Amino acid sequence: MLTEEQISRLAQKLNDRINLPIVGEGLELMLFKKIVRQMDKKIHDILPDELYQLINLLGQGFAEEEDLEETKARLVHALNNLFDIPFIKEEREQEIIVFFINIIVEALRRNKTMDEVLEHT
Repeated sequence: MLTEEQISRLAQKLNDRINLPIVGEGLELMLFKKIVRQMDKKIHDILPDELYQLINLLGQGFAEEEDLEETKARLVHALNNLFDIPFIKEEREQEIIVFFINIIVEALRRNKTMDEVLEHT
């Protein structure tokens, strides 16, 4: 699972990219932290621990681009079926889920870690 620091950094990146028009910036960041925590829990439930732990292990993970793209598509679909943000439109929810999954899958690449991906995203 993500660390609190990773959750905060990912929430800030979402906050920088996506506007939730119903709330101000401070509340928006708090909501994104909660959303990231919930998505993290759902992905942790979907992926085996041994695979999800690879996001923080340098030198291990997917090597083939084809595997990554297929994994992204499947995880976006699975998470979208398990996760709902009732106070925003489905299109915005999809944007949040795709961004989150892209970060997670990028961290699953061989020779990448979550912290490195967050630093360069």
